[in-house]
Amino acid sequence: MVSRSRIISGLDFYFLNGYFQISIDLEIYLCDESPIIMKTSICILTYNRCESISALLKSIYHLLDDNTEIIVVDNHSSDDTPNSIPSKFPNISYLRTDKNVGASGRNVAFSHASGEIVICLDDDVFGLTSEMISSLGDKFRNNPNIGAINFKVLNAFTGDICNWVHHCLPEKYSEKEILTYELTEGAVAFKKEVLDKSGYYDDMYFISHEGPDLAFRIMCAGYDCIYWPDVVVKHRHENTGRVSWLNYYYDTRNHIYITVKNFPFWYGVVYLFVGLSSMFVYSIRDGFFGYWLKAVFDGLVKLPNIWSKRSVLPDHVMGKIRTIDQNKAPLIYKIKSRLFKKGARL
Repeated sequence: MVSRSRIISGLDFYFLNGYFQISIDLEIYLCDESPIIMKTSICILTYNRCESISALLKSIYHLLDDNTEIIVVDNHSSDDTPNSIPSKFPNISYLRTDKNVGASGRNVAFSHASGEIVICLDDDVFGLTSEMISSLGDKFRNNPNIGAINFKVLNAFTGDICNWVHHCLPEKYSEKEILTYELTEGAVAFKKEVLDKSGYYDDMYFISHEGPDLAFRIMCAGYDCIYWPDVVVKHRHENTGRVSWLNYYYDTRNHIYITVKNFPFWYGVVYLFVGLSSMFVYSIRDGFFGYWLKAVFDGLVKLPNIWSKRSVLPDHVMGKIRTIDQNKAPLIYKIKSRLFKKGARL
């Protein structure tokens, strides 16, 4: 908001006591410009990582003020989280689910968030600052077409780019603002009104593929999802609470889910073939073929349920997706970077 006062005067010429006099009055504008602050909700999902969530909250607790709230959703942890966090950090909002609901636990935070901006962090993602929050507010306010902003994520120990889910080469695009149809769910900001229009994470996924599914709905609502390297956070890669087979199963099963739910026929055929065949190779390589097989079986069994939710993406959204796909990494790059490196990655 800007308040403005002004002093108006003029320029006069006259003679006084034999001398030529000039009287100059100035027109001065006095401006009192105060920044427009968008209220922000920082939403953190945690599960059995009491030490990590405690360290994260200590690092951002000072951000709490009249315009910034912190909401922690405990995904039914069985460690000391429910006893420790509410007592150590009394000014946050602590919410606990009745069971582990996976990534859709973030929806609990969304429904309680009062901010115009919702920032999602994983419990092992550090580095958020007040300056970043302010810049995100400016970005959303100056670009009303943006619905979601993905952060740049660095490995906290090596400094390398990590959590790169976008369909292009990180070596070429990690320092550029780009359109994407992916969400780095533990390092992303949303405009709250956009979430309310598009809906929240679909709980059928549990984990994996819920990000692009939400991104598609944000795009259908008329907004863009972007990657923005100006906001940089660090991922400590906490492995507590994770099991080795998880990605091999859920990446495979949910690839079927998202294809059937969203894509037109021929795009879906190609998308499904590439995804399932890739996961087949990864699961054979890493000794998780049984989980790949179970995932395909479970995906096929659930087809009638997924088909009932089918809503083919409209042409304008598919047009954006195809444009983004034009920057996909070449096949030889994928083979070199993924085939001989253990770990599932679509």
